[in-house]
Amino acid sequence: MREYSYDPLDPTTAKIEAGKATDFTYLGLTDKVVAEEIAGQLQRTYQ
Repeated sequence: MREYSYDPLDPTTAKIEAGKATDFTYLGLTDKVVAEEIAGQLQRTYQ
């Protein structure tokens, strides 16, 4: 089962799957994801 969290402007801020939360960081107010973190550990950056 997957759960998603959204901020008021609609981008996905987190995804929870199999008990692991992935947090997404966006570039300002754009829809561009610049980083993904799992359990506070940086996993990927997109810059």
